[in-house]
Formats: sequence, C-alpha cells, structure tokens
Amino acid sequence: MELKKLNSAISYVRKNSKNFLRTGKVDLNELATNVLYDALALGAETGGVCKLGEWWIVYADFDWLVTEDEKTITTMFNSIVALPEAGPNSCRSEVLLNAFCENVIVFGSDDNEIIRGVGDKMLSDFVFKNLGGKRAVAFCGVGKTIGHALKKGKQ
Repeated sequence: MELKKLNSAISYVRKNSKNFLRTGKVDLNELATNVLYDALALGAETGGVCKLGEWWIVYADFDWLVTEDEKTITTMFNSIVALPEAGPNSCRSEVLLNAFCENVIVFGSDDNEIIRGVGDKMLSDFVFKNLGGKRAVAFCGVGKTIGHALKKGKQ
C-alpha cells in the first residue's frame, strides 16, 4: 500500500469530517471542549470555556500551543498534529477550528494572531481585560461555504 502525501490538511479534515467530529457535523461546543481537553492533556492545571456573543473562547493557565519541536502557531492550525497524550490515533484540535470556523484568533499574554477571518475589538478587549496573561483561542461561526461543502461531501 502506497502512502499519499496530503496536499492540504484543511481540505482533508473537511472531506473526512466524520473521522474528526463525533457526529460528522460541526458543533462549536464540541470543538471548544476538544481544545480545552488538549490544553489539559498537555499540562494545563486550570482552564475553561466562555462565550462572548457569538465567540467561543477557550483559555488555560498554560501555553498548550508551545511544542517541544517548536512548531509555529500557524503550523498547529494548518496541520494534523499527533496528540499522544490523549491516546493512540489522537490529534490536536487546532486544525479543526481552522477547517470549520469562519473566524479563529489566538491570544497570548500581550498580542493576538488572526488565523482565519477577521479580528474583533470587543473580543480583544474582553480577553486582555479578563484573561490577561493566559493563552486563549477564540473562534466563531461555521462558514457558509464550509457548511455547504460539508453537506455536499466536498472539501
């Protein structure tokens, strides 16, 4: 059997959503709890999920996006990355956010990085005021084109 290199992890995840999502359908609550689980499995002692309007925010006292092999944040959200701490055949959830959400923003102690979509000043103000110093990932919306592609079984 010949192994094939993936051209795009995002396309692969969208096309094979049933392998990554419990029901095969995008559920933002499921995505939030998956990301929080990853943070806890990787060493966070405290963390949580909160909502601000349409935004879901996952935060932890530990920067779970820093890896021993120094993958960049962009790589984490654009690649299928193994998560052996969660068991065999497990992968990190960041790629799922990038594959299925309209907007994804990563917050550090004093900056943010837009992974997909656009920023939101009210969200940024909330995160820096209430979660300052903690790593946080915020996301919202299932993109219309993403949702349509999933219904049609396309990428």
